[in-house]
Amino acid sequence: MTQVLHILRKDLRRLWPHIAVLMLVIAYHSLAAITSGNPSSTLTLILCAFVWLLIGRLIHEESLVGDNHFWLTRPYDRTSLLLAKAMLVALAIVIPFFIADCIIVSAHSLSVTDNLGGLLLRQLVNAAWLILPPFAIAAITRKLSDDIVVWLAALTVALAFWFTRNSDMVRETYTHFAIVIAVAVMLFAVWRQYSLRTTWTSRALLIAAVLLPALPLPYSPLFAIERAATSQAPDTSGITISATVDTVGSFPRELTWNNLHCIPLKLSLGGMKPDWRISILSTNSTVESGDQQWSSGWQPAFGGACISTAGLAQLAGKRFAAHADLSIAIYANEPAVTVPVKAGPFDIPGIGRCQYAGDRYMKLFQLDCKAVSWFPQRGQLEMIGIDENSISGVTNFHYQWSPLNLFPGPNPIYLWAPMRLSTSPEEAVAQNVKIRFTPEKQIALIRREITIPQVIFPPDH
Repeated sequence: MTQVLHILRKDLRRLWPHIAVLMLVIAYHSLAAITSGNPSSTLTLILCAFVWLLIGRLIHEESLVGDNHFWLTRPYDRTSLLLAKAMLVALAIVIPFFIADCIIVSAHSLSVTDNLGGLLLRQLVNAAWLILPPFAIAAITRKLSDDIVVWLAALTVALAFWFTRNSDMVRETYTHFAIVIAVAVMLFAVWRQYSLRTTWTSRALLIAAVLLPALPLPYSPLFAIERAATSQAPDTSGITISATVDTVGSFPRELTWNNLHCIPLKLSLGGMKPDWRISILSTNSTVESGDQQWSSGWQPAFGGACISTAGLAQLAGKRFAAHADLSIAIYANEPAVTVPVKAGPFDIPGIGRCQYAGDRYMKLFQLDCKAVSWFPQRGQLEMIGIDENSISGVTNFHYQWSPLNLFPGPNPIYLWAPMRLSTSPEEAVAQNVKIRFTPEKQIALIRREITIPQVIFPPDH
């Protein structure tokens, strides 16, 4: 332990200017989260860059690559070296981020103690993308400039394979599992590098960890795995789906979707229980005309028949058959929660703390809500006691800045406006208006195939 503290003190002496600047950036980022609700993406990227640079400098104080470093002549125990680096990361990054989170939550009039578990878990999740990757990269490179090259290469992989890939719940679930495995591989690579200094093996492990979530696995086995993981699924064999083409005049209505030309389909359901509803996850459409065939591949969240521009040029004005393979999630309502509307902030279980906001002169209002750490539950919000269309879905809301929309970003508060209204808060309170939130739970995954035998694209293409 004496050696650990000695290395820690040495690193603090050498890196304190960088640590001091990082504390100022964290403080400014926290101030922006308190005053504006969401710090700008530029500020968040600057914060991440300072963290990554600090970790790179810290690890390269005793570089693990090469045999001509002065520290190798000292009687360093490598376990003590790794522990000292981890302690400085905790002191200079993890603890300040946790304190900043608590201050932000408290400034938003939310309870820190009620959300303490989520705030602590946030630090582990943030460490998985903000701390561990630069730590592992620095452990297998010679100097900080090499780190930057590897960072740019990893970013290129993310932009090429992660950010641009069509995704739905099934692929996102796989990505979550793949990232968990990748984090474990990175941890093993760091441990191996500090224990044995087997640089090339550690580099191979790190490359595998980066590429694993980007593997283009076929959709069908991923869907089968996700479906098998759905516990106690009800019998859905009686659910039937038929489709007709959505037309405008004598021709189908045409949309452009992910650089494809698509014809939306009107779906009719049978065999559904009253409190069930569906959400289309992905569609794989195939268009056939004579001996020619075009396939769109799995496209997320769209029910229709799609074709490329080249295929459209050959099919315009001709009749063809459209086949669609749909992957569908079925949701069922859970017991609803009803709370009275208040002029000030009020809590909606499963949603967070909400408050009316808007323009009184224009009579345009919205319900602003905020929650700590994680996304709200999926479900439906409904105003009871006023005559206006006020049903809103709480679905697929993402953090304003978040890596891959898979992890929470540096801001612990999640803000969104799930409902817009024309009734002022005073009128709502006077009329005893209530808000009912009906959570939804996914109960099953199904696949259904539909065919439209006679379809024609407009000839003016």
